Amino acid sequence: AHLDRAGKEVPEESQKVLPNVTTSKTEQTVWGDIPALLYQAPILAMGVPLGSIRIGYSMAAVERERRIFYVATGGLLAITFVLMLVVLNKALAVTVSRPITALKDAMQRIEVEGPGEIISAGHRDEIGDLIAAFNRMSGQLRAMFDTVQREVSERKEAEETARRLRNYLANIINSMPSVLVGVDKRCCVTQWNAAAEGATGISAEEAEGQPLEWLLPMLGDLAEGVRQAMLARTVKTDAKVPRNVDGETRYNDITIYPLMGDEVEGAVIRVDDVTE
Repeated sequence: AHLDRAGKEVPEESQKVLPNVTTSKTEQTVWGDIPALLYQAPILAMGVPLGSIRIGYSMAAVERERRIFYVATGGLLAITFVLMLVVLNKALAVTVSRPITALKDAMQRIEVEGPGEIISAGHRDEIGDLIAAFNRMSGQLRAMFDTVQREVSERKEAEETARRLRNYLANIINSMPSVLVGVDKRCCVTQWNAAAEGATGISAEEAEGQPLEWLLPMLGDLAEGVRQAMLARTVKTDAKVPRNVDGETRYNDITIYPLMGDEVEGAVIRVDDVTE
């Protein structure tokens, strides 16, 4: 008898007569107009074939179970993939995101507070190497920053000392009753004290950088005497040099002091009124 999957006998008109088989085999065929997987095997008794057994399995059921298997397998793979993504995200957060965030925060603090920020590494990989390089760079920047600050502080102190010294010397020069004039190697004025302002009516700001002979023409060819003193590097003194002031003859002692420094060329001229 031919039975279907429910155990019911297949109608005669749906039965397909198959020849006896001598060996076991499996093949796809049509079983009562239904695509089926057919298993056939001989029935032997004492080596004598008595007949055969045939078992048919609907291919629709096979396909349905195959689809169920594929769906279940795909779902399992999807769940596994999602779990792997979650684990990978956690791992990346620990090994990459957090250290990078720490580096970013450290750089922001450096912008506000200055260099010197040190980050704990805690890694023995490329991220750890990056953090170690950042710490070295931060330390070097801190050292450079401290050096620059120290140099700036020292420069400010030196500038303040120089300013006080200039003011002190200017007070001394301006307190002297003699006319004191400083000139460079071209005989242009670099220093003009208060007595020179009073004697000529020309302010120090107006006199600075001007040729000496323009400012003191009443003293004759004073510039030539200055050049001779600078060339000879000796003090040059002219006593009682006469000059006419409003029809009156007055006498001046003129002393020229050449500057002796290797890097400074010029002279200081002192003029004293010695009229009796």
